[in-house]
Amino acid sequence: MATNNISSLAPQIFVEENYQIWSVKMQTYLEAFDLWEVVAEDELIALLPVNPTLAQIRAHTDEKTKKDFESLTMQEDETITKYSDIIALIVNKIRSLGEEFTEARIVEKVLVTLPEMFESKISFLEESRDLSQISLVELMNAL
Repeated sequence: MATNNISSLAPQIFVEENYQIWSVKMQTYLEAFDLWEVVAEDELIALLPVNPTLAQIRAHTDEKTKKDFESLTMQEDETITKYSDIIALIVNKIRSLGEEFTEARIVEKVLVTLPEMFESKISFLEESRDLSQISLVELMNAL
């Protein structure tokens, strides 16, 4: 039965003796893997920022959540309860990112994005109440 004589090229450990021999062996070892230039050059290699891919994904997700809020509109076949749930979900996500979202901004967004069938109710609310002081819950109950 034939055996394969494969020697593994493991780096030698420096044991505080025969430094000159060890350094030549290490240089040869590193040159075999095209790594000697990295050790021999005095230039420092710039470190990568902490996991740039995750930071990019997080930034993209944050921007997407904000765009979801900006592009949000109520569909004709959607109920006001379902729409308010969607708004609350998106607003909570944005607030968890650290953004300040005032109640007035959310109410304004809801009023602007409601379909035409709510025009009469919106007109009544504008005449009877100060819309800058109304809460989202009060608005949803009035609709």
